[in-house]
Amino acid sequence: MVSAALLEEYRGTPARLCEEGKITREQLTALIAAAAAFVADAQVVEARTKLAICRDPTDDHVLECCLAGRVDVLLTGDRDLLELEARVVNRHVPGLRVLSPRAFLDS
Repeated sequence: MVSAALLEEYRGTPARLCEEGKITREQLTALIAAAAAFVADAQVVEARTKLAICRDPTDDHVLECCLAGRVDVLLTGDRDLLELEARVVNRHVPGLRVLSPRAFLDS
């Protein structure tokens, strides 16, 4: 699942990371290719419900996408999303588990 807000983030983040010297040109190319492959098969959803539950308000759109797409598991490395209490998440996005990739593989 992906929303318009997530697509915009996927579009701008790789170039910003490269400009800031956080990734190399080769990593930039690989990241763009991986994002393009993901988006090609992703279902685009329109978030209809606004949420305000994340410590970082810019992360709320991720949960809004999960709600719109009836997502069961959100894999993320974002600390603000990972630190949300399950009961808080489930009050707004029923059934959603927020996991790191490692926790997902271990489960």
